[in-house]
Amino acid sequence: MAVLDRAGDVDEFTRLKADEDPRTIEEMIAQDEYADIVVEKAEPYSDGSGYWTVVWDNGTGTGVKAPEGVEIKVGDTIRFYGQGAGSVGGRKHGWALNGEVMEWLTPWERFAERVKWLAGYDRDKRERFAKDKARMDARYEALSPPLKARIDRFRAESADFRIDSEAYEMVACVDADLIANHLRPRVEAGEDAAAVVKEFYDLPWEKQVEIGIDQGHSGNTFGGACSLARALLLGEKV
Repeated sequence: MAVLDRAGDVDEFTRLKADEDPRTIEEMIAQDEYADIVVEKAEPYSDGSGYWTVVWDNGTGTGVKAPEGVEIKVGDTIRFYGQGAGSVGGRKHGWALNGEVMEWLTPWERFAERVKWLAGYDRDKRERFAKDKARMDARYEALSPPLKARIDRFRAESADFRIDSEAYEMVACVDADLIANHLRPRVEAGEDAAAVVKEFYDLPWEKQVEIGIDQGHSGNTFGGACSLARALLLGEKV
């Protein structure tokens, strides 16, 4: 049976197991990819966690956890270790302050952190599903037949769909029905379905939420709701 490994976790584990690397940690750090930045703003978190907000390059920022007693000041040089470490979205696995290494994770430690996160995510999603299942079932029953069929199709394709993705998908589906029902009188009066959906999509957010749509939408779920509403109004498969 093939293993679905979109994030490359299985490949990374296999690589780590097969890797023969005789270097010391100091040698690995010395040969690691890095980016140096000069601190333009530094503020400790107010929760006493030891984390600091660090800003450089006119607004680029991140959080770092400093050892107890270490302060970060404007003008300090921080070296971030990792691929694209000095840019937004870069992968950081260590840092040094003014030449002194504060933290640096070995490849195995990085993988262990990833596995720990996956384990926590797995527990959270199962607990969240158990808590939300009754509400999700009620929302499913209230869907229009085409959108019920869409959810049925996803459930049939993946046994994990309900736990992994159904809550996210349901946000778009529920509001697709709401948007379609709101706009249907205009379409039945002769207006173009695609045009009225586009007009609704372009409205200010405060006007869109007046019809009762979910106020926790992401750009993806709201765009999906509008696309599904358009398909419903046109009689297309969703």
